[in-house]
Amino acid sequence: MLKDLLLKENRNVSMMNKDAKKERMFYMILFFVVYTLAAFSMFEFMYELCNIIGCIVSGTPSEAIKELIRVLPMMLTTATFILICVFTHNAYVAVSADARKHIWKKNSIAVIVLAVIMFLYIIVQYITGLFKFVSGGPTLLYPFDILLLSCGFIAFGYFGLKYVKVLETKKTLLPFGPKVKGITKVFMVISFMIALFSSAAIFYSTYVMDWAHGNLFYNFMLIAAFGCAVLQFFMYKLVYCEAKNEFKVPATNKLGLKLLIFNVCIFALYLVSVEVENEAPNLNAFGLLPIEFTASFNAFLPLFGLNNIVAPLVATLRKKK
Repeated sequence: MLKDLLLKENRNVSMMNKDAKKERMFYMILFFVVYTLAAFSMFEFMYELCNIIGCIVSGTPSEAIKELIRVLPMMLTTATFILICVFTHNAYVAVSADARKHIWKKNSIAVIVLAVIMFLYIIVQYITGLFKFVSGGPTLLYPFDILLLSCGFIAFGYFGLKYVKVLETKKTLLPFGPKVKGITKVFMVISFMIALFSSAAIFYSTYVMDWAHGNLFYNFMLIAAFGCAVLQFFMYKLVYCEAKNEFKVPATNKLGLKLLIFNVCIFALYLVSVEVENEAPNLNAFGLLPIEFTASFNAFLPLFGLNNIVAPLVATLRKKK
Protein backbone atom coordinates (compact mmCIF):
# COMPACT_ATOMS: atom_id res chain seq x y z
CA MET A 1 0.00 0.00 0.00
CA LEU A 2 0.98 3.65 -0.26
CA LYS A 3 1.85 3.79 3.44
CA ASP A 4 4.28 0.89 2.97
CA LEU A 5 5.86 2.47 -0.09
CA LEU A 6 6.46 5.71 1.80
CA LEU A 7 8.26 4.07 4.71
CA LYS A 8 11.92 5.06 4.61
CA GLU A 9 13.20 1.53 5.14
CA ASN A 10 11.31 0.40 2.01
CA ARG A 11 12.70 3.16 -0.19
CA ASN A 12 16.01 3.49 -2.03
CA VAL A 13 16.93 6.56 0.00
CA SER A 14 17.51 4.32 3.05
CA MET A 15 20.52 2.77 1.25
CA MET A 16 22.07 6.08 0.19
CA ASN A 17 24.94 7.92 1.81
CA LYS A 18 25.28 11.71 1.76
CA ASP A 19 26.84 11.85 -1.72
CA ALA A 20 24.20 9.56 -3.19
CA LYS A 21 21.44 11.72 -1.72
CA LYS A 22 23.01 14.78 -3.37
CA GLU A 23 23.10 12.94 -6.70
CA ARG A 24 19.46 11.93 -6.23
CA MET A 25 18.53 15.54 -5.49
CA PHE A 26 20.33 16.64 -8.67
CA TYR A 27 18.21 14.28 -10.77
CA MET A 28 14.98 15.28 -9.01
CA ILE A 29 15.51 19.04 -9.35
CA LEU A 30 16.61 18.71 -12.97
CA PHE A 31 13.60 16.57 -13.85
CA PHE A 32 10.98 18.78 -12.22
CA VAL A 33 12.41 22.04 -13.60
CA VAL A 34 12.43 20.62 -17.13
CA TYR A 35 9.02 18.96 -16.55
CA THR A 36 7.48 22.34 -15.72
CA LEU A 37 8.92 23.94 -18.85
CA ALA A 38 7.95 20.93 -20.96
CA ALA A 39 4.34 21.03 -19.70
CA PHE A 40 3.74 24.59 -20.92
CA SER A 41 5.65 23.90 -24.12
CA MET A 42 3.55 20.77 -24.73
CA PHE A 43 0.33 22.73 -24.29
CA GLU A 44 1.45 25.33 -26.84
CA PHE A 45 2.62 22.54 -29.14
CA MET A 46 -0.89 21.06 -29.13
CA TYR A 47 -2.43 24.40 -30.03
CA GLU A 48 -0.07 24.93 -32.95
CA LEU A 49 -0.55 21.34 -34.10
CA CYS A 50 -4.30 21.86 -34.07
CA ASN A 51 -3.92 25.03 -36.17
CA ILE A 52 -2.04 22.96 -38.75
CA ILE A 53 -4.66 20.19 -38.63
CA GLY A 54 -7.38 22.83 -38.96
CA CYS A 55 -5.79 24.19 -42.14
CA ILE A 56 -5.63 20.70 -43.63
CA VAL A 57 -9.22 19.84 -42.64
CA SER A 58 -10.47 23.15 -44.07
CA GLY A 59 -8.84 22.39 -47.42
CA THR A 60 -5.92 24.83 -47.26
CA PRO A 61 -2.79 22.63 -47.06
CA SER A 62 -0.60 25.50 -48.26
CA GLU A 63 -1.53 27.43 -45.10
CA ALA A 64 -0.70 24.33 -43.04
CA ILE A 65 2.79 24.25 -44.59
CA LYS A 66 3.29 27.96 -43.86
CA GLU A 67 2.19 27.41 -40.27
CA LEU A 68 4.50 24.43 -39.89
CA ILE A 69 7.45 26.45 -41.19
CA ARG A 70 6.62 29.21 -38.69
CA VAL A 71 6.26 27.03 -35.60
CA LEU A 72 8.79 24.27 -36.34
CA PRO A 73 11.41 25.72 -33.90
CA MET A 74 8.80 25.73 -31.12
CA MET A 75 7.87 22.12 -31.90
CA LEU A 76 11.53 21.09 -31.83
CA THR A 77 11.84 22.87 -28.48
CA THR A 78 8.98 20.79 -27.08
CA ALA A 79 10.60 17.63 -28.43
CA THR A 80 13.90 18.58 -26.77
CA PHE A 81 12.26 19.25 -23.41
CA ILE A 82 10.51 15.86 -23.60
CA LEU A 83 13.77 14.15 -24.57
CA ILE A 84 15.58 15.66 -21.57
CA CYS A 85 12.81 14.62 -19.17
CA VAL A 86 12.69 11.07 -20.51
CA PHE A 87 16.41 10.43 -20.66
CA THR A 88 17.24 11.96 -17.26
CA HIS A 89 14.54 9.75 -15.74
CA ASN A 90 15.91 6.71 -17.59
CA ALA A 91 19.41 7.54 -16.39
CA TYR A 92 18.17 7.83 -12.81
CA VAL A 93 16.58 4.35 -12.91
CA ALA A 94 19.25 2.80 -15.17
CA VAL A 95 20.00 -0.91 -14.75
CA SER A 96 23.76 -0.37 -14.42
CA ALA A 97 26.51 2.26 -14.22
CA ASP A 98 27.46 1.63 -17.86
CA ALA A 99 23.84 2.03 -18.94
CA ARG A 100 23.62 5.33 -17.05
CA LYS A 101 26.74 6.67 -18.81
CA HIS A 102 25.50 5.49 -22.19
CA ILE A 103 22.10 7.17 -21.69
CA TRP A 104 23.74 10.47 -20.78
CA LYS A 105 26.21 10.33 -23.65
CA LYS A 106 23.90 9.50 -26.55
CA ASN A 107 21.09 11.79 -25.40
CA SER A 108 23.37 14.74 -24.67
CA ILE A 109 24.59 14.47 -28.26
CA ALA A 110 20.97 14.28 -29.45
CA VAL A 111 20.09 17.44 -27.49
CA ILE A 112 23.03 19.29 -29.07
CA VAL A 113 22.02 18.16 -32.56
CA LEU A 114 18.41 19.29 -32.06
CA ALA A 115 19.58 22.61 -30.64
CA VAL A 116 21.95 23.26 -33.55
CA ILE A 117 19.13 22.48 -36.02
CA MET A 118 16.86 24.98 -34.22
CA PHE A 119 19.55 27.65 -34.13
CA LEU A 120 20.52 27.29 -37.80
CA TYR A 121 16.89 27.07 -38.91
CA ILE A 122 16.04 30.40 -37.28
CA ILE A 123 19.17 32.08 -38.64
CA VAL A 124 18.51 30.83 -42.19
CA GLN A 125 14.88 31.89 -42.03
CA TYR A 126 15.97 35.32 -40.79
CA ILE A 127 18.51 35.70 -43.60
CA THR A 128 15.93 34.68 -46.21
CA GLY A 129 13.44 37.16 -44.77
CA LEU A 130 10.85 34.61 -43.61
CA PHE A 131 11.52 35.33 -39.93
CA LYS A 132 12.06 38.41 -37.85
CA PHE A 133 13.99 37.93 -34.63
CA VAL A 134 10.88 39.02 -32.73
CA SER A 135 7.71 38.37 -34.68
CA GLY A 136 5.40 37.06 -31.92
CA GLY A 137 3.13 34.06 -32.28
CA PRO A 138 3.49 31.24 -29.80
CA THR A 139 5.24 33.68 -27.41
CA LEU A 140 5.81 37.45 -27.35
CA LEU A 141 9.54 37.08 -28.12
CA TYR A 142 9.20 34.25 -30.65
CA PRO A 143 11.49 33.14 -32.30
CA PHE A 144 14.20 35.04 -30.41
CA ASP A 145 13.38 33.14 -27.22
CA ILE A 146 13.83 29.84 -29.09
CA LEU A 147 17.19 31.08 -30.32
CA LEU A 148 18.24 31.68 -26.71
CA LEU A 149 16.79 28.32 -25.65
CA SER A 150 18.77 26.55 -28.37
CA CYS A 151 21.95 28.04 -26.91
CA GLY A 152 20.83 26.79 -23.50
CA PHE A 153 20.23 23.32 -24.91
CA ILE A 154 23.71 23.29 -26.47
CA ALA A 155 25.17 24.24 -23.08
CA PHE A 156 23.08 21.51 -21.42
CA GLY A 157 24.31 18.92 -23.92
CA TYR A 158 27.91 20.03 -23.41
CA PHE A 159 27.67 19.73 -19.62
CA GLY A 160 25.88 16.40 -20.10
CA LEU A 161 28.95 15.09 -21.93
CA LYS A 162 31.16 16.50 -19.17
CA TYR A 163 28.94 14.69 -16.65
CA VAL A 164 29.66 11.43 -18.49
CA LYS A 165 33.34 11.99 -17.68
CA VAL A 166 32.38 12.44 -14.02
CA LEU A 167 30.43 9.17 -14.08
CA GLU A 168 33.47 7.41 -15.57
CA THR A 169 35.76 8.54 -12.77
CA LYS A 170 33.33 8.58 -9.84
CA LYS A 171 31.52 5.46 -8.74
CA THR A 172 27.78 6.14 -8.68
CA LEU A 173 26.04 5.33 -5.44
CA LEU A 174 22.49 5.54 -6.75
CA PRO A 175 20.56 2.25 -6.74
CA PHE A 176 19.81 0.68 -10.11
CA GLY A 177 16.31 -0.04 -11.33
CA PRO A 178 14.83 -3.17 -12.96
CA LYS A 179 15.02 -3.58 -16.72
CA VAL A 180 11.97 -2.20 -18.55
CA LYS A 181 10.76 -3.79 -21.79
CA GLY A 182 10.52 -1.73 -24.98
CA ILE A 183 6.73 -1.78 -25.30
CA THR A 184 6.40 -0.75 -21.65
CA LYS A 185 8.72 2.19 -22.30
CA VAL A 186 6.50 3.30 -25.19
CA PHE A 187 3.38 3.29 -23.03
CA MET A 188 5.26 5.09 -20.23
CA VAL A 189 6.30 7.87 -22.64
CA ILE A 190 2.72 8.24 -23.88
CA SER A 191 1.43 8.40 -20.30
CA PHE A 192 4.15 10.94 -19.50
CA MET A 193 3.17 13.16 -22.45
CA ILE A 194 -0.49 13.05 -21.43
CA ALA A 195 0.57 14.01 -17.90
CA LEU A 196 2.54 16.95 -19.34
CA PHE A 197 -0.45 18.30 -21.24
CA SER A 198 -2.74 17.66 -18.25
CA SER A 199 -0.45 19.58 -15.88
CA ALA A 200 -0.57 22.68 -18.06
CA ALA A 201 -4.30 22.21 -18.70
CA ILE A 202 -5.03 22.24 -14.95
CA PHE A 203 -3.06 25.49 -14.63
CA TYR A 204 -4.77 27.14 -17.62
CA SER A 205 -8.22 25.93 -16.58
CA THR A 206 -8.37 28.70 -13.97
CA TYR A 207 -8.94 31.28 -16.70
CA VAL A 208 -9.33 29.45 -20.03
CA MET A 209 -12.48 27.60 -18.96
CA ASP A 210 -15.79 29.41 -18.63
CA TRP A 211 -16.68 29.47 -14.93
CA ALA A 212 -19.34 32.17 -15.15
CA HIS A 213 -22.11 30.48 -17.12
CA GLY A 214 -22.80 27.21 -15.31
CA ASN A 215 -21.74 23.66 -16.23
CA LEU A 216 -19.59 23.57 -13.10
CA PHE A 217 -20.08 19.81 -12.69
CA TYR A 218 -18.47 19.26 -16.10
CA ASN A 219 -15.67 21.73 -15.34
CA PHE A 220 -14.71 19.97 -12.13
CA MET A 221 -14.90 16.48 -13.66
CA LEU A 222 -12.75 17.50 -16.63
CA ILE A 223 -10.11 18.91 -14.28
CA ALA A 224 -10.38 15.75 -12.15
CA ALA A 225 -9.75 13.62 -15.27
CA PHE A 226 -6.68 15.71 -16.05
CA GLY A 227 -5.65 15.35 -12.42
CA CYS A 228 -5.86 11.53 -12.59
CA ALA A 229 -3.37 11.51 -15.48
CA VAL A 230 -0.96 13.68 -13.49
CA LEU A 231 -1.49 11.78 -10.23
CA GLN A 232 -0.72 8.36 -11.63
CA PHE A 233 2.42 9.58 -13.37
CA PHE A 234 3.76 11.13 -10.18
CA MET A 235 2.80 8.05 -8.19
CA TYR A 236 5.00 6.14 -10.61
CA LYS A 237 7.82 8.69 -10.49
CA LEU A 238 7.87 9.48 -6.77
CA VAL A 239 6.55 6.25 -5.26
CA TYR A 240 7.18 3.25 -7.50
CA CYS A 241 10.60 4.36 -8.81
CA GLU A 242 11.74 5.31 -5.32
CA ALA A 243 10.84 1.96 -3.74
CA LYS A 244 13.39 -0.82 -3.32
CA ASN A 245 13.29 -3.29 -6.21
CA GLU A 246 12.16 -6.22 -4.08
CA PHE A 247 9.27 -4.17 -2.71
CA LYS A 248 7.99 -2.58 -5.93
CA VAL A 249 5.65 -5.28 -7.24
CA PRO A 250 3.63 -6.44 -4.17
CA ALA A 251 3.00 -2.91 -2.96
CA THR A 252 2.15 -1.45 -6.36
CA ASN A 253 -0.32 -4.28 -7.06
CA LYS A 254 -2.45 -2.96 -4.20
CA LEU A 255 -1.78 0.69 -5.03
CA GLY A 256 -2.57 0.08 -8.71
CA LEU A 257 -5.92 -1.48 -7.80
CA LYS A 258 -6.86 1.54 -5.69
CA LEU A 259 -5.83 3.94 -8.46
CA LEU A 260 -7.78 1.86 -10.98
CA ILE A 261 -10.97 2.05 -8.92
CA PHE A 262 -10.48 5.78 -8.30
CA ASN A 263 -9.75 6.55 -11.97
CA VAL A 264 -12.70 4.49 -13.23
CA CYS A 265 -15.02 6.35 -10.85
CA ILE A 266 -13.66 9.75 -11.93
CA PHE A 267 -13.93 8.89 -15.61
CA ALA A 268 -17.46 7.52 -15.17
CA LEU A 269 -18.46 10.77 -13.46
CA TYR A 270 -16.86 12.69 -16.33
CA LEU A 271 -19.02 10.74 -18.80
CA VAL A 272 -22.07 11.51 -16.67
CA SER A 273 -21.17 15.21 -16.66
CA VAL A 274 -20.97 15.18 -20.48
CA GLU A 275 -24.37 13.48 -20.67
CA VAL A 276 -26.00 15.83 -18.15
CA GLU A 277 -24.36 19.02 -19.43
CA ASN A 278 -23.97 18.05 -23.08
CA GLU A 279 -23.24 21.59 -24.27
CA ALA A 280 -20.43 22.02 -21.75
CA PRO A 281 -17.56 20.74 -23.94
CA ASN A 282 -18.38 23.29 -26.65
CA LEU A 283 -19.09 26.13 -24.26
CA ASN A 284 -16.52 25.53 -21.52
CA ALA A 285 -13.68 23.34 -22.72
CA PHE A 286 -12.80 24.41 -26.25
CA GLY A 287 -9.70 26.16 -24.89
CA LEU A 288 -8.43 23.02 -23.14
CA LEU A 289 -9.32 20.40 -25.74
CA PRO A 290 -8.39 22.12 -29.01
CA ILE A 291 -8.15 18.98 -31.12
CA GLU A 292 -11.77 18.13 -30.26
CA PHE A 293 -12.97 21.17 -32.16
CA THR A 294 -10.23 21.41 -34.78
CA ALA A 295 -10.62 17.94 -36.28
CA SER A 296 -14.22 17.30 -35.18
CA PHE A 297 -13.54 14.06 -33.33
CA ASN A 298 -13.42 13.19 -29.67
CA ALA A 299 -9.79 12.47 -28.79
CA PHE A 300 -10.20 13.03 -25.06
CA LEU A 301 -12.30 9.94 -24.34
CA PRO A 302 -9.99 7.28 -25.84
CA LEU A 303 -6.72 8.97 -24.87
CA PHE A 304 -7.49 9.85 -21.28
CA GLY A 305 -9.90 6.98 -20.69
CA LEU A 306 -7.43 4.32 -21.80
CA ASN A 307 -4.45 6.03 -20.17
CA ASN A 308 -6.16 6.55 -16.82
CA ILE A 309 -7.45 2.97 -16.77
CA VAL A 310 -4.74 0.92 -18.53
CA ALA A 311 -1.79 2.31 -16.51
CA PRO A 312 -3.15 1.36 -13.03
CA LEU A 313 -4.49 -1.90 -14.48
CA VAL A 314 -0.96 -2.82 -15.59
CA ALA A 315 0.32 -1.96 -12.10
CA THR A 316 -2.38 -4.16 -10.56
CA LEU A 317 -1.50 -7.14 -12.77
CA ARG A 318 2.28 -6.72 -12.61
CA LYS A 319 4.03 -9.94 -11.62
CA LYS A 320 7.30 -10.35 -9.82
CA LYS A 321 10.04 -11.74 -12.05
